Amino acid sequence: MRTLQLAQDGQIVQAFAPVDLNTAGAAGDWINLALYRRVTVIFTCGVGTAGDDPTLELKQATDNAGAGAKALDFTAIFSKVGATALSGVGVFTENTQAASNTYVDATSAENEAMFVIELDAEMLDVDNDFGHVQLNILDDLANAQLAHAVYVLHGARYLSGVAKSAID
Repeated sequence: MRTLQLAQDGQIVQAFAPVDLNTAGAAGDWINLALYRRVTVIFTCGVGTAGDDPTLELKQATDNAGAGAKALDFTAIFSKVGATALSGVGVFTENTQAASNTYVDATSAENEAMFVIELDAEMLDVDNDFGHVQLNILDDLANAQLAHAVYVLHGARYLSGVAKSAID
């Protein structure tokens, strides 16, 4: 049995560099799922101020400039939320919601947190050529809170040694 070798079978793309959400929300880069079957969106944030919770938003588009951008709904998000450090949180909690392209955890701002959204390429409107995904953090928070996000693409459709880029 072959084990996953991320640099050969997948790709890691920075959605957005570490940012203080107090200065602005965060618009992630658009990634192309044409060469991958799945993407795992990972958002992490440091301790902020209670009640000043970031809102995660997913969009889909037909190209890397966001043409025709529209909602990309999901129903499950996994979280690790720690009082002051994630090192004390061993497993993810699965949170479910009605289909929506946004998510907010009402207690995440006062804690370190990690959120994971798993998407299959088939969740996009592929019949209308939607193949690009973007994570946004909608809030311009009132208080300082550092955050960062990455996309982990896996299930390469074509194996060729080193995985192909998801940035076009």
